[in-house]
Amino acid sequence: MTNKELFHETFSQLHASDTLYEEVIEMAENRGKRRYHMLPKAAAACALAVALGGITVFAAAHGDFFQSIFGTKGQENVEVHEVEMDGQSWTAPAREWETADESTAEHLAGEYTAQIGDSVTVYGYTLTVDEYLIDENGIGAVTYTLTNPDGLAGVCDAGYGEYYMSPDVPMKEINMKSTNGKNFDHRNIVDQTQTTDTELHAVMYFAPFEKLEEGEEIQIIHSGYEIGENGKAATEEEQRITFTPDSFVPSDTYTSEAGYTAHISPVGILFDAPVFERAVPGWTTQKLIITYTDGSVYQAEDTDIDNIIVGCYSMDGALLEVFNRLVDTEKIASVTVNGPDGEDMVFTK
Repeated sequence: MTNKELFHETFSQLHASDTLYEEVIEMAENRGKRRYHMLPKAAAACALAVALGGITVFAAAHGDFFQSIFGTKGQENVEVHEVEMDGQSWTAPAREWETADESTAEHLAGEYTAQIGDSVTVYGYTLTVDEYLIDENGIGAVTYTLTNPDGLAGVCDAGYGEYYMSPDVPMKEINMKSTNGKNFDHRNIVDQTQTTDTELHAVMYFAPFEKLEEGEEIQIIHSGYEIGENGKAATEEEQRITFTPDSFVPSDTYTSEAGYTAHISPVGILFDAPVFERAVPGWTTQKLIITYTDGSVYQAEDTDIDNIIVGCYSMDGALLEVFNRLVDTEKIASVTVNGPDGEDMVFTK
């Protein structure tokens, strides 16, 4: 098992809730394979460090939203480092954040940004879903605020910008599912620039395991439970915020010499099924590099670097990946991916 495979496998064990993890494993065994990204760079710690200062006003119409989903979110870059856990060790990859160009984001995605503004409360934690952006492949991001006037002591740093809820508090997780029961792979990244002692501002990045139908509703699920003396849930509570996407960021299609196709939007990329040669034993994507017309590159994924927030295989074998920054689709020259035969595959428009 390679460092990256061990890294992804360990993260999946640490971060998926029991319910979601079992669902995903069942889906993977029956119909598809899930890819995992990111792991705490060290033992996770509560409480989450916050940056005070309130919300910044940006020039663009959706500037604050775009800085949250495409920008640094106040997160520091992570260097390549060694991790030891349960008698195993491996090299954890780097992650680099980038400030969003608000005018470019507004040009590419401004008209597709939508507000929700609904709130629900579970065990004293109020979830407000703010704004979202979704592309025509179902890949997207939604911003939300988690508020507790008594403080956010249960919010724990999981590394790479992610957080999880301590087992000491009843509020457990914020999840996503369609009203038709379709699941999403998702990751929650903290926006440190807006988070305070009582308000956690975060971005949920997501990709669907199944293609969404026209008019299909999406639910943000806010849930928790209290443990009784018998070690089982004594009380449970769940609230849902539902919205129906009706505006989707378009994607451009790129093709390799072998005839494989990829669809790329400012927020993510989908490689059509079958994904290259999935039947090749031991082969996984290790490289995803976007080259722009000016010669600059975005190393979305490469040796010892992982700038992909979410990566998963859908039920039909498509590969979906969510970027950690804005991709200017009007300036892409090519997309390079490692192939199963060891040779790079280049996708062009």
